[in-house]
Amino acid sequence: MQIENGRWVDEFKEPIDDLNFKQFKEVCNSTEAVYGTDITYDRINLIVSLKSLSRKQEKTVSELLKDQETLNKL
Repeated sequence: MQIENGRWVDEFKEPIDDLNFKQFKEVCNSTEAVYGTDITYDRINLIVSLKSLSRKQEKTVSELLKDQETLNKL
């Protein structure tokens, strides 16, 4: 799920319907669980990106986020 041109679409650029509503709701719930009501496009994109990672990629991102020196270079 992602927001394009102000509208929610799935990975095939299709709008939300009965088939992908569960995925949309999961993104909404996850974003709200992390950020409360202070939700932005960037925060939604971050949650969507994190949910799409493999376990190996999650570990790499986790290590990267712990490394303040690397974060400062970004």
